[in-house]
Amino acid sequence: MVAICADSVEQNLHLAEQQNFDFPILSDAHLVTTDAYGLRHKLGNPMESRDISRPAVFLIDSQGVIQWRYLTDNWRVRVRPEDVVRRLGEMP
Repeated sequence: MVAICADSVEQNLHLAEQQNFDFPILSDAHLVTTDAYGLRHKLGNPMESRDISRPAVFLIDSQGVIQWRYLTDNWRVRVRPEDVVRRLGEMP
């Protein structure tokens, strides 16, 4: 498992330490990966007047094929962990 976040490397390191994550959080500060997946939220952070990434979860198989995705426009709405686990169990 890996997370990709539009925040800086330093912000991601702080978040990982704070939350005690045991997986890497990669920085996409220039939104390259965000744009590749069509997830750019224009001015999604109005307090800083900057674009951010929409929350999303992708389950990608060993062949690199997206088997399932969860997308939302609301940063407050997140997929439930049990839904991800269930979807993982359904993957070929």
